[in-house]
Amino acid sequence: MQPLSRRALLGALTTLPLTACVDNSRPGTATSTTPTDRPTSDRATEPSPATQSEPVIRQPGEAYETNGIAVTVENLGVRHGMVKFGTVHPDPIWKEGSQFVLASVAVEGEADPANLDVTVTADTLDERPDRYYGWAPDTPESVQPLGFTVPTAPAPSNVAVVWNGPREVRWQLPDELVTKLGRAPDFSLDGFKLPESASPGTSLDVTLEVANNGRRGGRFLAELGNAALSDQPEIEVPVPAGETVTNTQSVDAHFTDGEMTVLVRWEGGVQRQTVTQA
Repeated sequence: MQPLSRRALLGALTTLPLTACVDNSRPGTATSTTPTDRPTSDRATEPSPATQSEPVIRQPGEAYETNGIAVTVENLGVRHGMVKFGTVHPDPIWKEGSQFVLASVAVEGEADPANLDVTVTADTLDERPDRYYGWAPDTPESVQPLGFTVPTAPAPSNVAVVWNGPREVRWQLPDELVTKLGRAPDFSLDGFKLPESASPGTSLDVTLEVANNGRRGGRFLAELGNAALSDQPEIEVPVPAGETVTNTQSVDAHFTDGEMTVLVRWEGGVQRQTVTQA
């Protein structure tokens, strides 16, 4: 595991309401209602004062400037499950009946992207969706990955990532991602096999058989590793819709009292198998 960054410490807040993540006392989060008009090659001119009550629309990757900071939402995606910060280490998470809208919030200027009031809106949502801090250890401190749960039924037709700053700014999801939200994968773990015995210091070949009975292809997300450890590595297995994929993963063999238990944890539960020392 890599040392935990500033975003790792935010993991303990992932189950709190979104309002707990907003800190208006920090530089760059003031609530002035006068945005600056500084268009550049990738920053469009702000609306006239007559339209101040309307949301500002940005395309993914375009910045919005105000009060000395520039906020950009980019790397939009839709996933069946995501890896979030937990209280100690990253963990995969799934929500029945929902998928995740993923986005990276980048800030130029003196503001913490994790503290901005960013959420998702959709025509099928009656309230704010749950928000989670994403796991991306190599991103700079000026970028915060986020994930938001959006129900898959009824299928949404209009979705945007929203920053509720001095102005409401929306970054619209492309049509192909909106379509993905209404077509979730449906995974099953049909096989979990490994050798009956192994020698210490070697690697075990663990074979997973994963089926996808859903309406679109996706990535099967799970944790796989030694059950004696407090955290197992995450794995992903791409599985097209309507197909079954056989995938082999390596797990280091370390034994306690001549045995080792290997587990796989996924949205359907946990399966375990024991290997004896050769």
